[in-house]
Amino acid sequence: MAQIYVKQAIAGVVVGTLLFTAISCRVSVTNEEFFGRTVPPERNILRYVNGAEPESLDPAISSGQQEARIYMALYEGLVEYDPKSLDAIPAIAERWDVNNDSSEFVFHLRTNARWSNGEPINAHDFVYSIRRSLTPEVESRSAGLAYPIRYAEAFNAGAVFVRNPAGNQFLLKKDFAGDEPAAEALGQKSLGTNEREYESTAAESTADRDTPFHQFMHSPDRLVLPGAEKARNKLLESSPNS
Repeated sequence: MAQIYVKQAIAGVVVGTLLFTAISCRVSVTNEEFFGRTVPPERNILRYVNGAEPESLDPAISSGQQEARIYMALYEGLVEYDPKSLDAIPAIAERWDVNNDSSEFVFHLRTNARWSNGEPINAHDFVYSIRRSLTPEVESRSAGLAYPIRYAEAFNAGAVFVRNPAGNQFLLKKDFAGDEPAAEALGQKSLGTNEREYESTAAESTADRDTPFHQFMHSPDRLVLPGAEKARNKLLESSPNS
């Protein structure tokens, strides 16, 4: 009998809900403040219920769900998720090229992408946004999402490259590979990049290989040291190769 009562109670709630919905729909015809139709109100005002107040409207700051919903409504990235398969689909990038070992992505932006003030969006805007999010002073909780980019984690940690004063060349990770425990303390890990020296392949065009960016992407990994002077000096003192 208890099960019957539960079912009857649920049925009553369902009927009441349907009735209330029907009444609400009838009221919405004359109530311009109700956004329950596919045609927006004349004043073109959207009321969006999102739960808690967002911490910030800056995508580099917040990482909560309520903020993420607003970010998705306000901003558009290089790619979007397919609503069914969740595969990457074009957004501001109309297409992209990937090299053989997936270490290099080239995004081709659509020419009609613009900011809300009408100014065109270009590649420099994306470089600025990613670099700003990785800047240590911003303290972005989502910075780790960009760590697959070469040296992004080191940059986010405030680390520095080291030049050899003699030839003004950057010191390389491979030159300190056998330096233990200093190599381990330096945190010299792959950062998700290709460690081989720059090589050309028949599948890649000569023009692409000759760009400074491509050569940088496929050059040997540079030595990375802590940005803090005290930590850097302590590490160098323990390294016989320094």
